[in-house]
Amino acid sequence: MPANRLKTKRESCILRDFHAGESPANCGVMLMAYAIIEDSGTQFKVEPGDRFEIDLRDLADGQTNITFDKVLLVAGDGGVKVGQPVVAGATVTAKILGQIKDDKVYVERHTRRKGFHRRVGHRQKYIAVQVEAING
Repeated sequence: MPANRLKTKRESCILRDFHAGESPANCGVMLMAYAIIEDSGTQFKVEPGDRFEIDLRDLADGQTNITFDKVLLVAGDGGVKVGQPVVAGATVTAKILGQIKDDKVYVERHTRRKGFHRRVGHRQKYIAVQVEAING
């Protein structure tokens, strides 16, 4: 925010409470809960209702939910909890929407002056999930 710009009442209230270490809930600002999770070596910032793709894995027949235990950070009305390396007791529950495939990627090889050409295609498979709840 530029220093020369006038602040609104809400912005000044948020900044005052932020510097005082309080929650800006009394300013009429609602903080959206979010979490940072790790899955298969990839970190995701998720909020309730978000949809994202995770790597394909073996699931039990009829499994409709998946729970992520590696929660690195949880933020919400209760403040921010940072794990070292994970937040103890925090989980993120997501609903499995189905299996999807990414766009096809072609890999081409050739050897110059030898008449050798090779083209191979690949489609990465993912599981689409939707976050239902952040616990912790």
